[in-house]
Amino acid sequence: MLGLDHVLDEALRNAVRDALTLLANRYAIPAPVGLAYPSAAADFHISQVVDTVKGVHGRIPKTDLMC
Repeated sequence: MLGLDHVLDEALRNAVRDALTLLANRYAIPAPVGLAYPSAAADFHISQVVDTVKGVHGRIPKTDLMC
């Protein structure tokens, strides 16, 4: 999951939105569950802050998504 924006907070929001899209489209996880999951188990890191565009990337363990 990746989020980019000129404001770091918005970049994080974009990364979370990307996570929700992934969880809903690929794994058919309902939106309320998908929204709770990244806050509990996803791992978000700041990718870039030196340029005008800030970046945040997130990781979800594949083992959490295995059925």
